[in-house]
Amino acid sequence: MRTLHWFFVLLLIITGCKKSGESSSASDDDTRAWWQTTTELSSDAMEGRDTGSPGYERAAALVAERFKAAGLEPYAPLPAYKAKMRSKLGKGMNSPLFQFLKSDKVKMG
Repeated sequence: MRTLHWFFVLLLIITGCKKSGESSSASDDDTRAWWQTTTELSSDAMEGRDTGSPGYERAAALVAERFKAAGLEPYAPLPAYKAKMRSKLGKGMNSPLFQFLKSDKVKMG
């Protein structure tokens, strides 16, 4: 019984080892691609991605580019990967709501 135990331990060690220079699996490539996209979207170049900001537009363009590269097609009624919508809150830090919250009319704390 003890010999069988060591046989399985040895089998796990052998099958778990990877040869030097062996290529990565598809899931590792997918993980790297996901991490690269996440890093790009969260970079300072995206300027926080506030609604309607230049950083938001750059992020939307990056996502659309990745969708197209993956072979995804836009939703049939739309000509592109994004739809125009109006925000009731305005544009990020310049929105009327944010300006109101920053004003002396609101006491925080």
